[in-house]
Amino acid sequence: MLAFGPADLGGVDFARLERRGSPNEALACNPEICPSAVIDVETPVYPVAGGRLREIVRDVIMARPRAEPVYSARWEEADRFVERSALMRYPDTINAQVFGAGQGRSMLALHSRSQIGYSDLGVNRARIDAILAEVAERVAREPQP
Repeated sequence: MLAFGPADLGGVDFARLERRGSPNEALACNPEICPSAVIDVETPVYPVAGGRLREIVRDVIMARPRAEPVYSARWEEADRFVERSALMRYPDTINAQVFGAGQGRSMLALHSRSQIGYSDLGVNRARIDAILAEVAERVAREPQP
């Protein structure tokens, strides 16, 4: 904390997000949500309501061994987490936000970025991929109307 500041890097505005240019961040987003950012993984429109998708995403991230919640928006479907590396306990901030996409449908944006260092050796991208895979699996098990 004294050397690098708070572990939580704060929120992001997905509609205006501009990547930092360093390889220590990853973005999963639908182009409708993140029109000006370079997207690493394009997210689909999920066949579940926004509130339910938010619960699923929150459960998936909280099941990760070193993740902790640091912010939960009251009026928008946004949450923020800090996950620390296993060995050195370096903090990475994960922003997750759900957007409505019509009746019983929603979209997800995830942004994971490291606080310390220039390269993360693909850790943030691997994290995003793992979260999205688990979210997709859980959404597939949801009852369909």
